[in-house]
Amino acid sequence: MVSYLPLWETLSRLGVSKTFLAEAAGITPSTMARFSRNENVSLTTIEKICETLNVQIEDVVMRENQGSLHGTFRPNKHEPVHRWYPYLEGYSRQLVEYELRDRNPGDVVYDPFAGSGTTPLTAVMNGIDGLYSEVNPVMRFISDVKLSCAVHAMDGDIDLSGLRRWRDRIASINFNDINSHQGNALGDFSRFFDADGLVGIQFLRECIDEETDESTKDLLKVVLASIVVPVSLMIRRGDLRFANAGERDKSVLPFQDTTISKIDELLQDLERMEKSEPGAFRFVSEDVRDSNLDECVDVVVTSPPYLNGTNYFRNTKLEMRVLDIIESENELGGFYQRGITAGINNVSSRREYPCLDELELDDLVERLQGKSYDTRIPVMVAGYFADMKQAIDKIRSALKPHGILSFDIGDSQFAGVHVPTHSILDGMIQQAGLRPLGETVLRARRSRNGMTLTQRVMRYVKE
Repeated sequence: MVSYLPLWETLSRLGVSKTFLAEAAGITPSTMARFSRNENVSLTTIEKICETLNVQIEDVVMRENQGSLHGTFRPNKHEPVHRWYPYLEGYSRQLVEYELRDRNPGDVVYDPFAGSGTTPLTAVMNGIDGLYSEVNPVMRFISDVKLSCAVHAMDGDIDLSGLRRWRDRIASINFNDINSHQGNALGDFSRFFDADGLVGIQFLRECIDEETDESTKDLLKVVLASIVVPVSLMIRRGDLRFANAGERDKSVLPFQDTTISKIDELLQDLERMEKSEPGAFRFVSEDVRDSNLDECVDVVVTSPPYLNGTNYFRNTKLEMRVLDIIESENELGGFYQRGITAGINNVSSRREYPCLDELELDDLVERLQGKSYDTRIPVMVAGYFADMKQAIDKIRSALKPHGILSFDIGDSQFAGVHVPTHSILDGMIQQAGLRPLGETVLRARRSRNGMTLTQRVMRYVKE
């Protein structure tokens, strides 16, 4: 697959507009449109551009290895440190490295929706400074520990003796001999575990309470957060739910073996970390809309919440409970009004949204009102774009002049009504003063009603 991203970067570097290029090189509007869609054009046309701009062919076109641009978290399951916490909604290290391929040490990368920290971690491990925002406290903790441990391991300054000691202790325990009443400490959350999982989780929580070294304590908490769903009666299939009878044999894993395997994974990654100069990292804010970065970022690589009804807080409720962020499911409601409106549970009559008249969403909202199975869906869609408009303004403020935004997003549908998320956000981003550099479609899939939906990376430069 070809990509004309080098052309857009060349035009930005030279301060040349697409219109000027088309007129100077004698390129028709239809051919310019083919460039924007990453479609094949003749070698003669590419040579005209090279002559007009006095550049080489590699400054205009490149062959893109589509296999390297993974828009899902799956490849991270085999990547050191990235693999510590399985994040269904994330993307791959390879995608981030591709977007950062022209970056140098000293550059600053920002992810306003960091999730489990793939972007800042990839940056830091490549000697580039990484900033991040993340509203989910579980993801924020996971990101911070992964970044901190990676930096210390790259510096050769990390003590793993405490984690090894706990690994040996857990391996030596006969959990069948532990009184099952200890599992009752999870209260209402006890129903999400069988006896083995309940006893094991509580034992590991007691180990964490007993540990006095903060670094070791944090690593044990990452282990706890990572194994809590696999050893529970729950399963992640889009949303977190109870595994059915046919799934439980494979999905409910034994606590002891799973925990030891995860600790071994952490030890292996940190012991084998190549010694080099890491980048610095910094947590900026929970919500990107509360950030105050002013033209200090060279590139933003991010994937905002998808407009697909996913409740990102409820999906981490087990992690929130075992890390003592909440004690009851009733407390989850307090998190639903935070962050971007992307799920039905984020909709609230107490929440005010800014005017979106200029985005011409009336027709889309009206169609949703006529067909949606839930009256909250049209409000959710309007609220999503209202929230994202505020986030985009903050991203624009953070970028330096000529800074780059790489934006991973997918479209969606509700009750057969297509919501062209990428198109609407593209209008917002351009309205904020960022010029498009092209896009790459990462994958296409079909919704349950047969509608084709896509995931793509859209790229922009700040004028």
